Amino acid sequence: MKPVPTMFQCHGKFRLFDIYNISKHFETIPSSGYILTNQVDMVLKGRLGEATSLKDVLSFDSEIDLRGIGSFRFKLHHPESQRNVSVFIFNTGKWKLSGGTGLVNNSIELEKYINTIVNFIESWFKLSAEREYNICCVNGILRLGKAVNTRLIVSNLRAHYHHIIEPQYDKKGRRNCWKFYAFEKRKCQISVGREGNAQIFGCISIEELKRICQPLINCWNE
Repeated sequence: MKPVPTMFQCHGKFRLFDIYNISKHFETIPSSGYILTNQVDMVLKGRLGEATSLKDVLSFDSEIDLRGIGSFRFKLHHPESQRNVSVFIFNTGKWKLSGGTGLVNNSIELEKYINTIVNFIESWFKLSAEREYNICCVNGILRLGKAVNTRLIVSNLRAHYHHIIEPQYDKKGRRNCWKFYAFEKRKCQISVGREGNAQIFGCISIEELKRICQPLINCWNE
């Protein structure tokens, strides 16, 4: 058994950025393996839940001052790999990507995938991005199978994790799972139910995801 990465999130910044390049080129998507699955939306500053179509806004006022917009967002789909990614481009030139990892085995493969997305966005909007970015979150799953004595397992794992929270029967959503926190000052954690199904949250690389799961894997079926 081994953990499988499922989702990622990363942040970066365009080296050369002109916010008006987005409004000039958003309807001329370059030929590639990516498909725009929805419209390009404008998001108001400080109001992530309030967005409107960039096309609709420009048809109403083609000379709008885009510098007052907080960000642009859209979603891409790659039919060949069946991967989806959400893209935010902020008016500061910073960007955020999040989506499924697909079948990657290590962080190098994940970074190559991220680079293909960034290359596509650069080509589309005539921008230039830094090739240094931060993968700030990798999530995953792990199928351990049902254990005979979970309390004994958890007791044996206390030396391997910074903090363990047992099921809290008075709180909805925590009644049937243990939470294993790998680090003192981070929210990186593994949530494991009684049936042995685990979710991993908040890792910064695929290697870290695998590493924090190993003690759990070693102890689960001893």
